[in-house]
Amino acid sequence: MKKKYILAFIVFFFCLGCQSRSGSDRINPEDAHFGTSDASELFFINVRQIYYNREDQTTTQLRIYRLKSWSLSDTLASFRLAIVNNWRYDEAYILIELNALLAPSEVLEIVWQSPTRKQEGKYLFPLPKVNKEAHYKLASQLYQSIR
Repeated sequence: MKKKYILAFIVFFFCLGCQSRSGSDRINPEDAHFGTSDASELFFINVRQIYYNREDQTTTQLRIYRLKSWSLSDTLASFRLAIVNNWRYDEAYILIELNALLAPSEVLEIVWQSPTRKQEGKYLFPLPKVNKEAHYKLASQLYQSIR
């Protein structure tokens, strides 16, 4: 009798651990939070930094991390994402960097489609008024569309 309860207990926790958590990583584009903790910065430096090129800007005292495997193309209109660490204020931002073909544009238009979910959409990103909130909003919208 005891063995049945123990087996049921184990099966219950196994099923609980296997359940889908697809909604837990949803990002609200309007809810931007830029604060970082010492623990998250230490984790990034010790574990993730090897995948990034680091640029220290002496004038603004910002550290910019760019993924080593993601470079800007000179022949195709492209962009990449970078992490900006403002260590003086314990903040980190996402930055969308454009190549020379997109830089003169006033609006960045991104058209996307998901063949698996049969969805598509378009994002318009006004470039002259960019700030950390605008970069976060576009990056979170792109993330939600490719999930």
